[in-house]
Amino acid sequence: MSAAGASDILGRIVSGWFSDLGHFRLIHLLSAWTTLAGVFIMLLPLSSLSGSYSALMVISLLYGFCSGALTSVVFVVVPLIVGVERMMGALGLLQLIESGAGLLGTPLSGFLKDVTGNYVASFIVAGSFLILGTLTMATLPHYFSCTDPPPPPQRSSLDDKHNGLHSELEHMTSSPSSDTNHRGV
Repeated sequence: MSAAGASDILGRIVSGWFSDLGHFRLIHLLSAWTTLAGVFIMLLPLSSLSGSYSALMVISLLYGFCSGALTSVVFVVVPLIVGVERMMGALGLLQLIESGAGLLGTPLSGFLKDVTGNYVASFIVAGSFLILGTLTMATLPHYFSCTDPPPPPQRSSLDDKHNGLHSELEHMTSSPSSDTNHRGV
């Protein structure tokens, strides 16, 4: 665990540096880090079943690196997908989904252990969920484009809404003689 935690820190730093280079779209980097983290989770029980401490350590380090790398990119990708104005709600929803997965993951892992007799299926399912999340991201519009899509449309500000409401009120209270589009009955 401590090896994965240490490489997690390194992954956050390297991922931030690499994403700043601008060679790849951020959503593609997030997909790559998430897929790799899922693969390394799936490989963890195989390394421990083989009895090789060095294989377990290498896979733990790689998993920690990738999980740290995806963590630093996710908070940059969310505003690109939903827009800056909806970022707080989207991050809240993201945290809700992550919390739900954390809450349900332990009982599901215990159930799979009871059914199969070991935790291998639990690691396979956990890694599969990460890979499924990557495939879900691939359904986003402009995902396969090499350039960033146009930013999401911004909602009007409170001042614009107030000005629009003010002009509508003026229009409603204006006299019928000054309204050229008014149709009498």
